[in-house]
Amino acid sequence: MKKIGSSFYDELAAYGGLVGEHFTWHSDGNIEFFDDTPPTVVDAVKLIYVDHDPAHHSLFEISERIATLMAAADRATEGMGDAYTAGLLSKQDITRLKAWASYRVSLNGIPKQAGYPRDIDWPTPPEQERPDADH
Repeated sequence: MKKIGSSFYDELAAYGGLVGEHFTWHSDGNIEFFDDTPPTVVDAVKLIYVDHDPAHHSLFEISERIATLMAAADRATEGMGDAYTAGLLSKQDITRLKAWASYRVSLNGIPKQAGYPRDIDWPTPPEQERPDADH
């Protein structure tokens, strides 16, 4: 018996509308069917369980990760948008701002990826400027 991960709920909802039917499950992989669970529901849940990969994250966890990465991008470019509009950014800072903007666009596009939500190609954030150790 394999464990059940957080994406199992999403899989039940997406692949069969089975949330709220007459059964329950535990993280250890045990699924309990009630006496009145229709055989078609039992069969459908078992099929989803066979394909279930407990390593996959739930849609909520994915959304939370995207929000966290977006917040980091916002912090990395804080104030740069106004400086860019005012023409006060150096070429290096403009390049940095564009790299972060591209990263944000990639994060926003995650739900549109072909493998979503199972196989996500997470974008790599732009290099952070590091203080020079010699200064």
